[in-house]
Amino acid sequence: MTIYDKGLIRAMKQAYRDGGYDVAVTDHGVLIQADGWGVEILGEAVPNSVKSLIVLHNGSLPRMDSAVHVSKGGCADAILEMVVSTMDDLAEAYTLPGGSPIKPTRLTFDGCRVWQTTDNLRIRLVDVDDQQILSGENVDAHLVNRVIFGRTWFGSMYVRTQLVQEEDAPLMKHLAEMQWIPVDCGV
Repeated sequence: MTIYDKGLIRAMKQAYRDGGYDVAVTDHGVLIQADGWGVEILGEAVPNSVKSLIVLHNGSLPRMDSAVHVSKGGCADAILEMVVSTMDDLAEAYTLPGGSPIKPTRLTFDGCRVWQTTDNLRIRLVDVDDQQILSGENVDAHLVNRVIFGRTWFGSMYVRTQLVQEEDAPLMKHLAEMQWIPVDCGV
């Protein structure tokens, strides 16, 4: 799974207007997260365009081992442990057995992209705006605790899945009975 920096910048701008996003700087790198998504980018892999947007919204990059909540209404210090806990918890759960590989399909439903696990064909919905941080269709991710999570050379990222409304549950069950993701031919 790779980061799509233009999509990340769009997501950051949207989060800035909608309620804000958190930025933390640690030994590992820079962590940016909003309600539906999060990205941890290691050290020098942070694109200059992302750093520039943080500086534009906050006035400066946060100091080492600190966090800040950035929003259009203003910026405020945040508790570092609370900001990094979501990514840390997902990273720990990712290393345990039980996560299912998951891939996006071409289907959309009610403004969400339909994702499907490759092992048991479970269906998960992801807000189209939240998944814009992912690059293209070639995504290597796992479903961990109702969150799509992945690690790569640049760091980690996650996108939260949407809860299915009770009236939509039969349709989701029906979709899960069919394979929508392409079959790997091994060629």
